[in-house]
Amino acid sequence: MSTSLSNVLKRLGILFAVAIVLLGITMLFTYDVIKIRWVSFMAISPAMQPMEHPLPVPSQSIPIEGPAYIPNMGAPKNPVPADQASIARGAELFHINCTACHGADAKGDGPVAPFLQTKKPADLTSPAVQFLSDGAIFMVVSNGFGMMPPLNENLTVRERWDVVNFIRTLSNSPSTTAAPTASSTSPSPTPTVSGTSAAPTSSSQTEPEATEEAARPSNPGGPGDAINLRGDASSGTQIFAANCVPCHNTEGKGGIPNPGSSDGTFPPLNPIDPTIKNSDPKTFAYNLDLFIQHGSTPESLPGAAPTSMPAWGDKNALTQQQIADVIAYIISLNP
Repeated sequence: MSTSLSNVLKRLGILFAVAIVLLGITMLFTYDVIKIRWVSFMAISPAMQPMEHPLPVPSQSIPIEGPAYIPNMGAPKNPVPADQASIARGAELFHINCTACHGADAKGDGPVAPFLQTKKPADLTSPAVQFLSDGAIFMVVSNGFGMMPPLNENLTVRERWDVVNFIRTLSNSPSTTAAPTASSTSPSPTPTVSGTSAAPTSSSQTEPEATEEAARPSNPGGPGDAINLRGDASSGTQIFAANCVPCHNTEGKGGIPNPGSSDGTFPPLNPIDPTIKNSDPKTFAYNLDLFIQHGSTPESLPGAAPTSMPAWGDKNALTQQQIADVIAYIISLNP
């Protein structure tokens, strides 16, 4: 009798243990400790997460607010006049949506900035930003960039253009920066940005002033029409990769050998010669444009023939807009 009771208890114990194990396994799945990607689970089906890059718009579609961007057609043109009403709206929207990261003065020092370790917010007053076209800035506001989230669901198309117009009023903007004064006379015209000409100090046109004599190409000539245009750094990236990387390296890092030159290598553009770089984006663009338009031959060793920089503008190898885009990209490499 005792043997039979012992066997029963033993079997009950085994059944109880099995039940506990099954219950434990069930709980693991119930509380997602172990997850199974069932097709019926909506949470794991293809979906856009909050702050994730938006899906591309369908082909041939136009937003209900009007066309804002057409794929493969470049950055859009600004359709909103930069009047006081637009700038005031843009300032209010900027302070609501952007100051947390970019700061009240748009210097990239907002209260959230110290926590963004991998990608700091941009200084929107810097030449690298202000040299971008309105359309390029609009695309960044719309689609985000790096750690910056897209704002196309937060702001309407008109509101985003208002923000762009406000950003143009920030300090160091090419459209508001005072024209550089002249230090030496030259037959070359003074550079202009967005149609606003830098006023000459005499009856003859002059080069921009520089605190230190800027490097100049060996080939003569003045600036081209590219400095009258707003460059798109994103387009300039592609043009640079196709034409300039073989000599100046990826992202202009330099180090590519140029046998026969006194330096032994092609000059780096990132960082660029400090005499070419300038805090005034008009002067910076002017210095770059002379090299790209007319080309230059580097100083050579005796009896050597180093590779020269092509005259991209003089030979019409690049359009003036393409040159402006490359200038914008190089400026972006040297904030």
